[in-house]
Amino acid sequence: SLFDTLSVAIKIKSKTKNDAASSMEEASSVSHNSLSLIGSGHSRNRSAAWTINMIHDVLDDYLNPLGPRSTAQWAGLGLISGNDEGNEAEQQLLNQFNQTRFNPVLDPMHSVLSNRRYGPCISDLKCVLNVPGVARLFSSLPVRTSKRMEEFNFQKPCLLDSWINILSLGQNIDGQRWRRIEEGHVEQEPRDWVGAFNAGISIGSLFERLLSWDDDDGNKDYSLFEEFKKSNTFLSAAELTEYILVKGISPWQTSEFASFQATANGPIPELSCPVCLPFSSVAVDHNAPIAMKALPVAQCQLWSFHLPMHRFVAACLREVARRPYVNGNGYVGSIDKLVVNLKKNVDTTELFRTYCGLLEYPIIVLARNAQIRSDLWLRNGRGMLDQVLNYAEPPFCRSLRDADLVLIQFAFIGLLSLKQVDLNAAAKAGRSYTTFTCAHLINLLINRFGIFEFAGFVSAVEVHEDRYWEEVKNDVYPREKTTNIDGTKSLPWTYSPTDDPIRCKAMLEELLHTMIILTTELLPAPPTNKADHTKEAKKRLRREVIHRLASGPKAHSELAEVHHVLPMKDNVVLSEEGKLVNPDDASGAALEAALVEVADCKSFQGKSDQWQLQRWAWNEYDPAYFHASQRQHQDASEIRPNGLDSKEREITPMPYAPFPPAAHRTLLRLRRDFTSDSTVIATLYRALHVHCRTIKKENDLADTIKGKEAYGPGAMSETILGRVVHLLTLGVYAWEGSSEKDTWRDDGGGDIGSVFCDSEKTPSHEDWVERVLLKKPNLVMGYESYAEEESALMLLHKLASLGGSDQFKVQDRSIRCGAAWLVEYATRNSSSAAALLGESTKSLQSQGKDGSLETDLQRRRREAKERVMKKMQEKMANFASTLEDTGDSSDNDNKSATMEIQVPQSPSPMLIENAESGLTPNTSDTKVDCQNPSGENPPFFPALGSQESNTNSIRPMD
Repeated sequence: SLFDTLSVAIKIKSKTKNDAASSMEEASSVSHNSLSLIGSGHSRNRSAAWTINMIHDVLDDYLNPLGPRSTAQWAGLGLISGNDEGNEAEQQLLNQFNQTRFNPVLDPMHSVLSNRRYGPCISDLKCVLNVPGVARLFSSLPVRTSKRMEEFNFQKPCLLDSWINILSLGQNIDGQRWRRIEEGHVEQEPRDWVGAFNAGISIGSLFERLLSWDDDDGNKDYSLFEEFKKSNTFLSAAELTEYILVKGISPWQTSEFASFQATANGPIPELSCPVCLPFSSVAVDHNAPIAMKALPVAQCQLWSFHLPMHRFVAACLREVARRPYVNGNGYVGSIDKLVVNLKKNVDTTELFRTYCGLLEYPIIVLARNAQIRSDLWLRNGRGMLDQVLNYAEPPFCRSLRDADLVLIQFAFIGLLSLKQVDLNAAAKAGRSYTTFTCAHLINLLINRFGIFEFAGFVSAVEVHEDRYWEEVKNDVYPREKTTNIDGTKSLPWTYSPTDDPIRCKAMLEELLHTMIILTTELLPAPPTNKADHTKEAKKRLRREVIHRLASGPKAHSELAEVHHVLPMKDNVVLSEEGKLVNPDDASGAALEAALVEVADCKSFQGKSDQWQLQRWAWNEYDPAYFHASQRQHQDASEIRPNGLDSKEREITPMPYAPFPPAAHRTLLRLRRDFTSDSTVIATLYRALHVHCRTIKKENDLADTIKGKEAYGPGAMSETILGRVVHLLTLGVYAWEGSSEKDTWRDDGGGDIGSVFCDSEKTPSHEDWVERVLLKKPNLVMGYESYAEEESALMLLHKLASLGGSDQFKVQDRSIRCGAAWLVEYATRNSSSAAALLGESTKSLQSQGKDGSLETDLQRRRREAKERVMKKMQEKMANFASTLEDTGDSSDNDNKSATMEIQVPQSPSPMLIENAESGLTPNTSDTKVDCQNPSGENPPFFPALGSQESNTNSIRPMD
């Protein structure tokens, strides 16, 4: 029924109505003949299950969106005799059919989708999947034997194949294309996205139900299994994921790759895309290549929020990570087993391309999501913001944005498993592949987000042009397309959708946030038993509750949606725990237990009780937590304890972010890879330098380097500094527990592009401080212009003690506390850092009249007084000049010429109080861009919070 319903909404490309009618007539005759065969088989006393399966097979083929088989094709399949030669002939025939088929796309404005007529089918499926054993039967394959082939004269499809066809229908619904400035704004707000999101969310709601089984469920005594134990082979979660990747993802991506065509570097940048992306000169200095092959994606390339087949793979990966698997090294998850099996059973080049597709498509969606948040898609209508809210924020983000992050992490691990020896052995003539490392992933992210030049990087292809052409000659990289006008050779280039520094700043914020999430939110380790699973589920629930309460006190009913972003199996075990307390409201009892642990219940007259976060629970607050919206984090930053000492009100060193949650051992290396990558370190240093450097009046560095727009006041923000401190804090956590062993590179942080790529010994946390915080700026950035600049440690010290530079001051004191904690950590673990700060502390602090060092509060008071005095002097000077211009009498002129301006000894106490606080009024624009002297409107982040209620309009049917 679901096939039948959705297939009606396919965008059919028939030449004429007669052609469509004739094809349907042929399909009808084929199906009629097949059903007759089923009837004759049933008359021979076949079982009811056999008859139901055969009817399903015919309907599946008849309603197949890729087109029904013809009579000749069915007959060809009927010639199979069951021996090996027949199987090979069948496989060749199927391959031939698959090569000629196309990827169908649904029309979101069709009444089936716009009116949600598929809803009853989804509801019925949910009901059926609640029957014990049905979900396990879903992940089975029919046994192919000669006896079975003799029973019926065509190959039996399976439920998995039908499910793959359904998911393939949902791929790329409601494609989006960036409107160029010449096209102007849309005249009418499109509503296609509503039907597309409803369909995607409804299909996504089936994922965890279809996977609600354990690997050993096939051995349980279910009466349903008795009919299928001999005819079906039950797959494990890892085998199911492998089947979906090989039979679903790989063919779809292979067909879809044909729509991405590289172009020459033409006069319209948004329509041009290179074959390769250049690396930065910083990465090349750490042994990275100068370019990398990537999917040619232009800014105007059609893309979609909806990739249900990819996201079902992500749901499978979550289950694989949860399943225990014991090997020689101990108790680990099945992800290791899945990666090994894929490498063993799939052709290396095909597997490499499959992993690349799993990486590219989610990154494209994340990059476009960042562009929309940065106001770069305004011409496409306000509906784009509504789509972003549903994609990236609760309650639907778990099956959309979170799934894309899982795919990126797994694809990265999979690509790392393919060594250069394997790629060279599988390479075909004229085509070569190079190993994929964290440097490739970071370079892909920076190019897709379009901030390569804004971050101050220089293209390595331009620096090493001779080397590039030599490697092109040796088929290391494919040659770029050339124009037909002059045939000039073209180098790989970078692209940015905007040159506005304010929007580039927003894109940098989004990129840093994405890096933080990819580093922090890893798949959890498999539980050892049910008690362990229950314990971890309670931790995840508590984490969600803390971040919901961080934005302010809330009623119990406002927290009910936290269960929507938890795994279904977590909700099951939490409900079982809750039943022991309150059988009538099990989920509510589990939530109540979490609230009692981290919050206090406050009673208000005339209002419902509110739960307020306890002070100690703020230690677990993550300022970049991905299940909280931008507005919620802004509200949390205003009420977060700021680390002030109660007596002296000085900055107290404390971590800006908590220790990340426990993660699967296979994925744990991402934290070291990201926090030691030379390109990431250069990006973080550049952001610190922009906000905290000492400005020179003559020959300022910002006037001579690339991306100088980043040094303008409109390109500075507290959010960027917060992200920088956050990533550096994660680096401390990742490298603090360094172990002395020869295989340290297997744990991450030692590949090309890393600051430890040339390290012969196991790096320690002291080495991380030396190469990240103390390294000379010219070596960090690859510019000799930075030779006289301060190191990252000194910039962090200025951020902690002074709040930034004369051009930018931080208002969020938690950022300063986090910077102070990093400085304290460096001095505690590195003698070089302690010596450097010991010599420079006095130069960063002003001295009082008695020669003693000022406290932070005394310095702020002095600076506030100086600012007020300066303003009063300016006003008095303006008043005196006004008197000079009146010219009423010569006496007045003489008096005004000799007048001395009498300045009060101290300004008004009220002025001092307001000035020394250093805070601006609590408005919605303050946290977005508190340093925006131009008076222009800041990016559209605050308004996103006002659209949160729109998510209810497309909630799927239960």
